This record gives sequence, structure tokens and C-alpha cells, in this order.
Amino acid sequence: MMRLCAEVGCPNITEATRCAEHAQLQEARQESGKWRSRDVYSNKRWRPTRKAVLRRDRFCRCPLDNCHGARECLHVATQADHIIPIERDGAPDPFDTSNIRGVCASCHTRITARGNPT
Repeated sequence: MMRLCAEVGCPNITEATRCAEHAQLQEARQESGKWRSRDVYSNKRWRPTRKAVLRRDRFCRCPLDNCHGARECLHVATQADHIIPIERDGAPDPFDTSNIRGVCASCHTRITARGNPT
């Protein structure tokens, strides 16, 4: 079945997920260890990784001070947050659970807005 390349803005038609040009770029990014967020979250390895993190961190592990007006956040973790952002140079494997923490949705929004403090 023919379809558009999955790369945003690419007009090429392909039978695979990505056209030949973008398939090579994707492979090169993965081999170099450089990932983009959308490539991680659409990767088949992300769901089990996320699930493992949320099973491990049942409650929010927010690093922000004065979280929700308390010393620490006591909300249930519903989001998997990369401690070192995926796209930062030298970031570890995006599926390495030691670089991912479980946080609640509101803390995840605040962490992301502040540039992901560790």
C-alpha cells in the first residue's frame, strides 16, 4: 500500500514508513545516538519503557521546590519524564529507565516549561 512518508512535510510516496531519503536519515540519527522526541515516542520500545517507569514510580518524583505548595508532590505519576532531555548533546539512550522519572501531568508541564531541571 502506498502512502506519504512519515517525515513531517515530506511529499514523497512510499510503501515503507519513510521514503528512502528519510529512512537513511532516521537510521543515521539512531546509530549516532541522536534522537528526536517524536522518533522516541513513536518507537515500539517507548510504550514498554514508559510502563516500566510508571510501575516503578507510582507517585510523582517532581524535582521542583515547593511543589503544589507542599514539600513534595504526592500525586500519582502519569507521565514519564526524561531527566536529561532526549535532544540534548550527550543524552543517554532515551529508553534507559535510569534517565526517566515518573511525574504527574501538572508537574510534567511545569518541568518542561522550566527547561527540565534535574
